[in-house]
Amino acid sequence: MKQTSEPKVRPSPSSKEKSRAVAGNSSPTTVFVSMVLDMTWRLAIVVLVPIILGVELDKHYKTHHDYLIAGFVIALLFGIAVVYRSYKLANDMTTSSKVGNHAG
Repeated sequence: MKQTSEPKVRPSPSSKEKSRAVAGNSSPTTVFVSMVLDMTWRLAIVVLVPIILGVELDKHYKTHHDYLIAGFVIALLFGIAVVYRSYKLANDMTTSSKVGNHAG
């Protein structure tokens, strides 16, 4: 009886590697939509979690919107960080694709 070898398991690529793989194999529109969807869920998390946490802390400690305002500030800072990171990733992908096109 012939035994087959186990399939080789490759480690999961990082999000940057996934984006580059998408960029290399897809149209610019597909890459754009993929990056927008990725940024959308990240923004949803970093904005909603601090605000909801602030509301709940205000209810628990019976304060008058103190934690909510702190949650807004934290959400704003994290939101800026997510947008900046997405911008840098898109810029790096554009730069690397231009370099690759000139080399060939």
